[in-house]
Amino acid sequence: MKKKENNQHLNDIDANHKICNNIKKIRELRNINVKEMAFQLCISIRAYNYIESGQVTININRLFEISTILKVSVEELINFDVENILNQKK
Repeated sequence: MKKKENNQHLNDIDANHKICNNIKKIRELRNINVKEMAFQLCISIRAYNYIESGQVTININRLFEISTILKVSVEELINFDVENILNQKK
């Protein structure tokens, strides 16, 4: 893999981890447990844990499903910033 392609791959991994972390934060803020998320997505709890931990790459269809369950837009899943939310409440 060329250096530029390798850097892009690392950026993609970082982006995926950020999105997965955002999903977890929003789920927790919505007081939805992992079991409920897995049930709503028709996957095992283990498979859902892989999503939140960033061990799998989320495809766009799964992002839409998760955004629907969490009642946020896909854009909010991607760009969520808890610090921004906390600062807006001050």
